[in-house]
Amino acid sequence: MSESPHRAELIARRALTVCVSLSVLGTFAGVVLARSTSPTAAVPAWYMAPVIVTLAVLIVPGAVVVWLPLSALRVVSGFGAGCYIVMLAGFGPALAVIDAGVGSGALPWALAVYAGPALAAVVAAGEGAGLVVAAASMCTVPIYRLALGTGDALGPAVSDVQTALCALAVCVVGGALVRGSIRVDALAARGGEASVREAEIRGRVAARARSAAFVHDEVLVALRAAAEGGAIAQAAIQRQARRALMLADRFHSGMSADAGTRNDDLWLDEIRRRALDVDPRIRVEVSASDQPVSVPGDVAEALVRAARQALDNSVRHAGPAARALRIEQSGDGVVVDVSDDGTGFEPGKLPPGRLGIGMSIVEAMRTVGGRARVQSAPGSGTRVVLEWQRATVPDVAQHEGESLDLPTAVQAFEDARFGRGLRALTIMFFASQAVIAGIVGVSAGQMAVSVGVLVALAASGILIVRARGRGLTAGALVTVLPVAAGLTGIALNPAPAGYEQVWFLPAIGLVLGATALRAHPLAATIGTVGLLAGAILITSLAGSHSVALALATARTVLIVSLAILIALVIQRARDLSVRASERAVSAIRASARDAAAQREIERRASDLDVHARPVLERLAAGEVLSPADRSFAWAVEGRLRDGYRAHALSRGPLVDAVMDARRRGVDVVLLDDSEDAEYPDEVCAAIADWMTPYVEQALERFVGRLLPPGRPLVARAVVDGQTAGYPARGEWGAR
Repeated sequence: MSESPHRAELIARRALTVCVSLSVLGTFAGVVLARSTSPTAAVPAWYMAPVIVTLAVLIVPGAVVVWLPLSALRVVSGFGAGCYIVMLAGFGPALAVIDAGVGSGALPWALAVYAGPALAAVVAAGEGAGLVVAAASMCTVPIYRLALGTGDALGPAVSDVQTALCALAVCVVGGALVRGSIRVDALAARGGEASVREAEIRGRVAARARSAAFVHDEVLVALRAAAEGGAIAQAAIQRQARRALMLADRFHSGMSADAGTRNDDLWLDEIRRRALDVDPRIRVEVSASDQPVSVPGDVAEALVRAARQALDNSVRHAGPAARALRIEQSGDGVVVDVSDDGTGFEPGKLPPGRLGIGMSIVEAMRTVGGRARVQSAPGSGTRVVLEWQRATVPDVAQHEGESLDLPTAVQAFEDARFGRGLRALTIMFFASQAVIAGIVGVSAGQMAVSVGVLVALAASGILIVRARGRGLTAGALVTVLPVAAGLTGIALNPAPAGYEQVWFLPAIGLVLGATALRAHPLAATIGTVGLLAGAILITSLAGSHSVALALATARTVLIVSLAILIALVIQRARDLSVRASERAVSAIRASARDAAAQREIERRASDLDVHARPVLERLAAGEVLSPADRSFAWAVEGRLRDGYRAHALSRGPLVDAVMDARRRGVDVVLLDDSEDAEYPDEVCAAIADWMTPYVEQALERFVGRLLPPGRPLVARAVVDGQTAGYPARGEWGAR
């Protein structure tokens, strides 16, 4: 899907489109209310067409927003903002008709309330476009008022100032949301890119462990038995080869080597049956809680494989010892304990790269989120403990998105530009309201009320900044001062003659709206309800009814309602944006991991087909190998083993040189001790080329090691007791 890289941006722009529709619907309600209470310009009929189209284009997208892709959303929003500009410009020709005698009066509200169209421009092209629409309206509306003969009225001027502040506020807030969502998408993209390599490593490691366990348990056993010749019955070699071929076919298709042979619900019985097969005298103890944990299929496979390897090792190396198997299953996890009182060994002295313990036990458990502990000492027996807990299972939905840092993503919605915009709005708000308060206080004789309300607004502004994110109580305190001041102003003037005398109500609405946007929408709701209820009570007790007061109160409720809706939508959009981006990163990581695992499986399967399958097919057919064939089988066994102990070095001429050396009777060991550092391919290729001549020179023994990064040497070669080193260079040098 083409929109997939912009999930957060799509959510944000859809949320703002809903806010546009709600704002315009509120404007439409204001138009109806204004027409029923005060005269407006009697515009010609032809002008109503762009008005209706503009309202429809701005309202309808909010109802179908969930079906609009990002590109269509921006086009539709831009078209709506453009229609408003056309409507605004088209009122000029309408004025000529009005001046010719059609009538005059107040400017239509559809022109004077332009926060919705400005926000639509933000959705279409960002904060700058919204500010352009707002600026065009701020400049044009006063000119139209002058042309209509109402330009010198204080009430419309106060209304225009407060409308301009609302429009600027939605541009600043909406622009910040759009920019933040774009940054969250960028974070997700970077997180996805950064995690692809990690996911690929995990996929390769998991596939390598899975294939290594299968190769060790099945293929290497058959090849080793064939190489050793008469020590093992030919019939047993034939059965093992047939089983190895069958499982190799499963593995080649990408399935688990044991797929179809186990019901994952019966993993416990399989371990117990295997234990009794290898030692009928083994002591078996199984305990489970009332509600044992449900073991996923991959975990069950790992438990069976690791337990089987531990049991086989005990029979092979511990001798005639007493063995015990203990399985504990609780609501949180599983513990499988295999122990014997045999000869024991020193785990620290195991040959490096030992596949039986390293891959079939330790790595098998690690790749499914569990762990394996091997405890032993000479003369003290051996104990292998397999542990898995439900909380440690790799869960894509829960863990795979960790490369997208949630706090960082949330902070992406607040940038320096947003902070500057808020500061500028705050200065403009208090400066404009101070001017309005002074003019109204002098002209209407309400200086005490004006000063008192202004002080309450200033105190509330300080509290809004300090009380952000401090809970409902702090948010409620912010609303007390402006609401109390507003009710006091209404009580002192319950029947104002003009809109300008109740200028403080929309100003209080802007403060309560800011409270909602500062993460206290519930507090703003409580304050608005209290203000509305108090206004109704005061006017009812006074027995006065004022159109100006009704209009100011309605506008205040509209401002706060829209602010609350925008606050809730923004919060929801922000959360959804971050979560959507996290899921995107999870999907990227999962896809990369699966693809890497599949490539690794295909490569391993190809190695089996090229090198091991011809020998296995001959063994499965019952053919007895000649000494030369047994030597070749031993070389193939070593080559496959190298692929797991030293996969980074299994390339180019080194592989062929090692095969030739083993066929000459040289004991060759290749080891990768780089701790999954994943050296670049060119580094590994250079090291393999460097080792090749040393292998060709070896007469008895060759050991090649790839060392961890950060050391003076990247690799070391020991040829018949003589050591050579490959020096580190560049970023892989010593640190």
